[in-house]
Amino acid sequence: MVQHNVMWTLVVSQWFICLYIDVLPVETVLRIWDCLFYEGSKILFRVALTLIRHHQAEILQARSMVEVCECFKLITQGVFTYDCHTFMQEGLFLFFLIDRKASFLFLILTGNPPFSSS
Repeated sequence: MVQHNVMWTLVVSQWFICLYIDVLPVETVLRIWDCLFYEGSKILFRVALTLIRHHQAEILQARSMVEVCECFKLITQGVFTYDCHTFMQEGLFLFFLIDRKASFLFLILTGNPPFSSS
């Protein structure tokens, strides 16, 4: 995206503004919203990263800004997004593991829990 001078906000802003309602299947959006109410706004970024990571090869093959934008339109469609259970498990479980590892590392390095109240 950098080589084509495309800012990521240009291609994903609609995702965040409409909370994915206009770009993903309704069942998937409802699962995302469940997680949004439970976990907070970080879920919106996790969904975006999941979509981008799952379609990384196609995005990297784009040769122009137009192709990058078209690729971002297409990655919100397809079997991966229609099966909301697989989408949420595959994509978001990875970020759960990353959070756990980061919290554990923080605890080891500092001796304090990452979100302590003191």
